[in-house]
Amino acid sequence: MNKKYLVIILFVLALGLGFFFNIQDNKVSIALDSEVISVDAISIPNLDIKKQNIDNINTIIEQEDFSKASENSRLVTFGVCNKSINELNDAFYQFEGLKELTEEQLLVKSRLIKGCENWYEYTNTLSKKDADHLIEERKNTIEQNKYFYKNIEIPDDSKINEARSIMATGGDSSNLTGGALSYLMTSDSDFISEVAKRQGTTDLNLIRQSSTAVMGLYSCKVDPYSCSANSLQMMSLCISNEVMCGLSYNQYYASTVTPNHYADMMNIIRIIEAMIQQGYFN
Repeated sequence: MNKKYLVIILFVLALGLGFFFNIQDNKVSIALDSEVISVDAISIPNLDIKKQNIDNINTIIEQEDFSKASENSRLVTFGVCNKSINELNDAFYQFEGLKELTEEQLLVKSRLIKGCENWYEYTNTLSKKDADHLIEERKNTIEQNKYFYKNIEIPDDSKINEARSIMATGGDSSNLTGGALSYLMTSDSDFISEVAKRQGTTDLNLIRQSSTAVMGLYSCKVDPYSCSANSLQMMSLCISNEVMCGLSYNQYYASTVTPNHYADMMNIIRIIEAMIQQGYFN
């Protein structure tokens, strides 16, 4: 499997599904009044930016207040940190056993552990009823995440209608939003044709093949924090892939493709947002 797409899939799994567009250095210029996004320049973030992002991680972790976070945010954190520090360290072992971690990875790992320790402190304050609810919701989330991906290439009218209902509202940071969009881009021929038409292409397979990338980038728009360099999700991916250390998901993805390809993906997202606003999915 292509390494880039393996990273995208790992990111999807780490998020529990949710993603954001935040190239903070104005690397991408988007002409909202035009039909196509124009790109002046997209550059790979330099080491100073990566170091600054990593240096900021500790401060942001200290500000995390899980009691005020959304339920989905707590479920995603549960997915990264598991239930105990022992389980977290077990998750690291598979990577540490294969290669020596870089200095950046070791720093991020220590800060990820600190963030998860804050999570464990929060879970220790929960009543048994609330803790059981959290565990049950995590199980349900995993099952929900499988729903649209099971037989994803086989059109199913009921699934298409459910996916359209989710996208009609623009979606949210739950697992189903990413799955719904991915399913529509793979199996909804009418939707695929409409996106291709607005994108100015007759290559429907091009739209289908873009589903994983678009799903990730779109999900970043509805769950910005999970895609930032400072999120627990991106820190956990840094341990498995050192090139992701200190980068937001969008910064990482932009560094793996050409500026034109990145612009194409972002333009598809803009098309989808316009379709939502125009009531296409209603």
